[in-house]
Amino acid sequence: RHGSYCDVGDVDGDDRAAHWLRLEATRPLLGAGAVISHQSAALIHGIWLPDHLLGRVTITRQRSVGGHLTPWVHTYVCPFDASDVVQIDGMAVMTRARTALDLARTLSYPLGVGVVDAFLREGVTKDQLAQQVTAARRRPGNGKARSVVDFADPRSESMGESESRVLMARVRIPAPELQVEVYDASGRFVARSDFGWRKARLLGEFDGLVKDGRLLKPGQSPTDVVVEEKRREERLRRVGWDVVRFMQPDLRQPAQFRALIMDAYLAGVARVAREGRAT
Repeated sequence: RHGSYCDVGDVDGDDRAAHWLRLEATRPLLGAGAVISHQSAALIHGIWLPDHLLGRVTITRQRSVGGHLTPWVHTYVCPFDASDVVQIDGMAVMTRARTALDLARTLSYPLGVGVVDAFLREGVTKDQLAQQVTAARRRPGNGKARSVVDFADPRSESMGESESRVLMARVRIPAPELQVEVYDASGRFVARSDFGWRKARLLGEFDGLVKDGRLLKPGQSPTDVVVEEKRREERLRRVGWDVVRFMQPDLRQPAQFRALIMDAYLAGVARVAREGRAT
């Protein structure tokens, strides 16, 4: 911002770090009545968001008109109660439940599901969100938010898993179980998978974390993770399960995504029937 500077190393291509610095530079200029909300509030609450959502600082003011965009700030105008606001490090910030619903109203449906899934994992309850939806029944986007809350599930462990689940429902893939645990004949744990279809003894894996390093353990390289995953798949196949993998680009091609999953699903159903392994 004009008059605010940092060393380039403080950002170094990290959009989350850049947003934090932009927020710090913006706070003294906001004046009274501004509450940090939406994407900026989600970041403060520790919710991971895609980089493209971390441009402008987002705030809400208690007004009926006057929302606007500048190159640096997106100002929303919307009613809120004192119970919707918490103080964090001297900042007025929307609560987790309110932030989850604000984003469910304003983001696309798949991104909204991913955000609400994340807030549910952090301890927000569906009852809290349902109360927010009911209290704001005439607010723009509230119908979409209600659908997001109904569909949300904290067992989806990443934005990619959430978006995958939304697309599966959209293209009418049979609803999977989430976080399926597989055991061998002796009852020993083999692996846990993002998605599972027991009828087909098929597991689904969203591959999105190796590239950005969130699967890496200390001392591991992406190659180490790939090798480990191949060994894991071999163990799963030895106990009678097949694995289908998909990535973010697959989610942008719904017809191909459906074919990828359904081909593996139908092959699995046929295999189970032949082998007498229906469960």
